[in-house]
Amino acid sequence: MTRTNVANGDMKTPNIHEVVETNCNTEYCFFAIYEKNGIKYYQFFSDLQNSCTTYPTCLLFESEEYKYSITYQKTDRQCNSGVNYTINYELPTCDSGWNSFVRSNGKTWCYKIITTIQNTYDEAVAVCKNVESTLNGFAHWEEFEEFKNVVKENGISNSIVLGAQQYPVIPKPCSPTFRWLPEVSNNTELVNNSTIIDYNCSGECLQYKPDLGKFDDFNCTKPGDRFSACGKWAV
Repeated sequence: MTRTNVANGDMKTPNIHEVVETNCNTEYCFFAIYEKNGIKYYQFFSDLQNSCTTYPTCLLFESEEYKYSITYQKTDRQCNSGVNYTINYELPTCDSGWNSFVRSNGKTWCYKIITTIQNTYDEAVAVCKNVESTLNGFAHWEEFEEFKNVVKENGISNSIVLGAQQYPVIPKPCSPTFRWLPEVSNNTELVNNSTIIDYNCSGECLQYKPDLGKFDDFNCTKPGDRFSACGKWAV
């Protein structure tokens, strides 16, 4: 059995649902998205097989051009091979000026550092709300490392307010029990990891300290020359 190229083309005109329903409502199928010269393309396969994984024999893209893939489950029908469609779908992207990170759920999270001064947590929340976002947080270690690099590359030295708060407020004995805002992340292990938090029970809110490369707790209402990190899902 060989891997069948069901459809391929650019991503300018999209209706993934129609293509999947027509071609792969039922069998193991592989939908790959790749990029050449700044243009996104797709390749759609049926009859998945491990022996066909190289460019240009079967794959139309090289490893560095590969972006995302989706595998569809087998049911009681077979894929309709030999049909070509142009998928009318555009991957969600971040607005200009926003950084992006693709999380494990396949969705793109956008984040941006606002470099005007906010003194308190509530002021930082308001700044993010003004750009239709919430305060930023991290679901993955790689995401945090990427954020740190962005801060460093932009020469930012001010503390940056993040979207996490202490629950309960200043627990006893003193220990970090931060939670990300619900819409941001549920990775509490990351936000409370002792290797990346400089915790001293000074407050219920969280900021990133560029000079330390770590999280730091602070009093939510205490003034300070802070920037804000805002985040939102790509649409």
